[in-house]
Amino acid sequence: MTGLHRRSYGMIMLLLALVATAPGISIVAGLFLTIPALQLIACRPAPLFPRRIALRPLPTRHLAALVQRAVPVLTHVEEFSHPRWATALEATKRVVGTVVMLLSIALVFAPIPLSCVAPLVIALISIAYIEEDGLLLSIAMLVAVIVLTARTRRSGRRSAVRNGSATSGSGHRGQSLGMGRGLDAALW
Repeated sequence: MTGLHRRSYGMIMLLLALVATAPGISIVAGLFLTIPALQLIACRPAPLFPRRIALRPLPTRHLAALVQRAVPVLTHVEEFSHPRWATALEATKRVVGTVVMLLSIALVFAPIPLSCVAPLVIALISIAYIEEDGLLLSIAMLVAVIVLTARTRRSGRRSAVRNGSATSGSGHRGQSLGMGRGLDAALW
């Protein structure tokens, strides 16, 4: 890990994001993603996992299969990602860490059908971080804000429907939009 220096956060987040795309283990990977995210927020020079986690062997058979599937996609992404719009990694650490933390929380609490969106955004952020690509990092951060905003609006609407306080665009409580009860509930 010491040989990676500045890029170690990106490599760890990319690996964990790829693992998080696999069904069934996305919640665990999301929890592990909070560790480097918190360390980025704290501006640590390199990620450090607790000894108990760091000494645990990785299931290489599953990891190798995951990497084999990810390599073609990463090769295409790497073709258009290169150092541009130089951003100081130290200056962006807290912002990147905060966004990765929020996406990790969304990953842990997301319903299963939508659980692969957050890891893909984290992977995009990680690639931008590894390649020191400020343009790709800006695009990835914009996508992250869109995903987080959509997630927040969806969960807010769901709780409003559960509480019976759904509002239409005009602000009237419980007013149907005339689209049928199922579609009204899905929208609000």
